[in-house]
Amino acid sequence: MKKNSINLVLVLVISLLFASKLIAQIDTTAIRFGLSGAYLFNQHRANFDTIPGIASCCRQQYGGASSQGWSVSAFVEYPVSRLTDFATMSLHGRISYFQGLGANLSALETVRIQGGNAQIRHELESQLTMLAFEPMLTVRLFKRLTASIGVQVGTFLQPSYQYRERILEPSDITYANGQTTFNASADALSAASPFQAALVGGMALELQVNRTGTILPTLEAFCVYPLTSVANSVDWRVASLRLGASLRFSPFRTTELTAEEIEQRFQDSLQRVNAIAAKALAEAKESRKKELTAKIGEMRPVFFGEEDSGSDSARSNGSGALDVRLGAENFSISVTKIPTIIRSLLVPKVYFSENSSIIPSRYRIFSSFTETIQLNSELLEKNVPTLKPQKITLNGYYQMLNIVGKRLQESPNSSFGIVGFASSKEQNPKQLANARAVSVAAYFQNVWRISSSRISIRDTVIAASVANEEWRAVEFRSNDENVLRPFEFQFEKKEVSPEGLELQLQIAAGQGLKQWDLEISQLSAREAFTLHTYQGGATYPEKYLWDIRQNPPKSSENLSLKLSIDDVSNNKFEAPIISLQVREVPTSKRREIFLIFPEAVQKIPNLAGKINAAKSGKARLLAKFPPNTEIPFSILPSDIRRQDLSSPMFDSSTPEGMAYNRTIMLEFEEVED
Repeated sequence: MKKNSINLVLVLVISLLFASKLIAQIDTTAIRFGLSGAYLFNQHRANFDTIPGIASCCRQQYGGASSQGWSVSAFVEYPVSRLTDFATMSLHGRISYFQGLGANLSALETVRIQGGNAQIRHELESQLTMLAFEPMLTVRLFKRLTASIGVQVGTFLQPSYQYRERILEPSDITYANGQTTFNASADALSAASPFQAALVGGMALELQVNRTGTILPTLEAFCVYPLTSVANSVDWRVASLRLGASLRFSPFRTTELTAEEIEQRFQDSLQRVNAIAAKALAEAKESRKKELTAKIGEMRPVFFGEEDSGSDSARSNGSGALDVRLGAENFSISVTKIPTIIRSLLVPKVYFSENSSIIPSRYRIFSSFTETIQLNSELLEKNVPTLKPQKITLNGYYQMLNIVGKRLQESPNSSFGIVGFASSKEQNPKQLANARAVSVAAYFQNVWRISSSRISIRDTVIAASVANEEWRAVEFRSNDENVLRPFEFQFEKKEVSPEGLELQLQIAAGQGLKQWDLEISQLSAREAFTLHTYQGGATYPEKYLWDIRQNPPKSSENLSLKLSIDDVSNNKFEAPIISLQVREVPTSKRREIFLIFPEAVQKIPNLAGKINAAKSGKARLLAKFPPNTEIPFSILPSDIRRQDLSSPMFDSSTPEGMAYNRTIMLEFEEVED
């Protein structure tokens, strides 16, 4: 029996330990600790006829008995799992002292004596106190009601007894010693079992007495079912019913906050946060007074739209920046060199200011014949590969006087006509129209050494009702198509990916920032080239956008990004140099761009072949149309890619811009194998 009891205790303990590991979400409002007191109702179940160590005349069967006592306890309860919104599982530990566990047990014996029968009572009075530990598993069924089950393990503290055999009747007889009692003894109960075990279970109901629910008087009821005997070698067990009360404490509030309390807590928290923030800000300001640091942080790739012309518009192009932040070690710039030819229509006119016959300064003119030998090198500026076709076209147009002069030299048998125009509302319009034609003719004769016999001059006055600033001009005509043929530029167009780079600038100047400098450079053929530089003042952007298209890398060497700052005391700090990888991507692409008037599509050399290549799928064709511009689509592929531009390609504030705004752009790109 004892072995079975120990096994049951072990099973319960293991179950408690296992349950403690099933932690889902701890409800800290279920933590409890406190003291309790209880009144004991004890029930002794006796099934023995003698106890070793207690002298008795004979064996008699003892029966059960009841008694009362009291107990005091100290306990703690800790939650391990939230079962539902209101149910919580906790581990409950309790150390208790029990007084009054003993009882008066008795057994009746009838003996025959001379003259009749005598009734003798064997009386065993026990004094039992115990110290016990009760580990339990507690389930909080509702906010204030709990149920517990567990085990009780303990030991008796100095158990003792009193024993005697008493003659109840007849009352006129005695033992040989002349008394009605015999075998009386009182001593420690040496046969008491040193280990006591029992099952324990009960309920508790908490009562709220303060607003926060941290002090909780509690009504308790526990039942104890014994697993072991009071004494060795006999069947003597004590079951108990404990009814009492405890004073429980919770370190956390167990009641819901009122609206006023929630608002007050919010205000208190806000004040604490503000105080912490103010303190941190003050410390940061004080620290920054002593700091002088600069760093280029994370980078973000940026891609611009088709019509985006530069970094200024890119700054407002929020959709172009990818939400990817990289360090320099994980970043690279890809450069693809695409052979490109731009063929632009030559508008055969030179435009003049109102009432003027002087060639405007925007046209490139030479002062002497010796300068004309530099035309081929000067016509193509060094930054042509970074410019858009529109800009290249205008640059070429402003060289038109020299282009035509060069072609007239190369075609000595060609004749050349110059027609001067003026509006009737200009001063002396006929003389002005003639003066304009003479001014241009003089340039060809004096600078380009074109014989006057090859040049014819006419003048025309345009009625004010139809004239605009495009008629303040001279117009060229020639019997040789090559003289006024479209001009072309050949170069390598560099395409970069990404097209822009957003740099995170981290600058701190404790005494105050005076100036900051950013420089992006690269080595090429052992020569250092500055690709981009910017100098700022006392303020700086946290994010700086570099448009790589404006000046792409010149080689496959790494880029160097340098950031330096100066404070108001002229202390200088240079950030660590960032090295950025450049990759050159090989390609077999070829690109040709035609800028022409719609009505001249069929007159441009090489254009028909390109259109046929697009129709056969050997090339891709993109047609860009300024507003209100059309083209006969019968000569173009049916699946042409068309881009209707939202704004004119050229600046409409100049007459040449107005003229070129009537052109369309056809862009051909060979399909890679």
